[in-house]
Amino acid sequence: MKKKIIVLTGLFFLLVVILTPAKLIENFMPAQRGVIASGFSGTVWSGKIDQLSAQKMSLKKVEFSVNPLAMLTGGLSVTLDIPEGDLIGDLSLKVSGMDKPDLLIKDANLKLAAKKIEDYIPFKGIILNGEIVSKNLLVDIESQKPKALSGDVSWKKSSIGYAGQQWDLGIFSARFTTDDKTGVISGKFLKTKNKLGLEGKVSVTPDGMLEFIGHIATDIDQNIYSTLALFNNGKPAGGKLPIKFKQKVF
Repeated sequence: MKKKIIVLTGLFFLLVVILTPAKLIENFMPAQRGVIASGFSGTVWSGKIDQLSAQKMSLKKVEFSVNPLAMLTGGLSVTLDIPEGDLIGDLSLKVSGMDKPDLLIKDANLKLAAKKIEDYIPFKGIILNGEIVSKNLLVDIESQKPKALSGDVSWKKSSIGYAGQQWDLGIFSARFTTDDKTGVISGKFLKTKNKLGLEGKVSVTPDGMLEFIGHIATDIDQNIYSTLALFNNGKPAGGKLPIKFKQKVF
């Protein structure tokens, strides 16, 4: 009899947790972290957020589904579907740890306005236009460092602006993979209709060394050509200038 009472009590509390309204989450949102959310509906395990803002990005009508099993290990695993906002698409997200949380993003098919990453590039004053699109993207970050990256990323209708001038650049597309044995992240810039004639390969080692080896066309805008020529890796030949760039990024 006691066992039945314990089991029934456990099921009761489990049912209460599962059916807890998502709206209660609003009362526990950490405002000091710069995350603003409103308009919760559904339950804490599966529901919708009408408005979600964080890191200068605004998302709307975000549908979420939480995997409760991940919480047994102190993590959070959630699937997101974002139909409107600065970031559009769907992905699976897993977060573990508190001080320096590990982040795993899987099956990310997203569309993002290029201007939203201006604050994260090392060249100040540059204006980015166009949209960045990912397909089946996987990003694994541990201790705030990239451990794995795979999938396709494209920059469509790309253009850059600087000092009152603007240059249309066309389409860039890269495919990324990660070597399981060495941990080296590799990316290949695919042949597309980009106006720089840019092709080549980029790699990032586990110790944070980024390297790009490739080429650009010699008949591009001369202002851009003069800048990129600072990274020349040889003499022009066949209408192409070989370039090489190497720098520690973390």
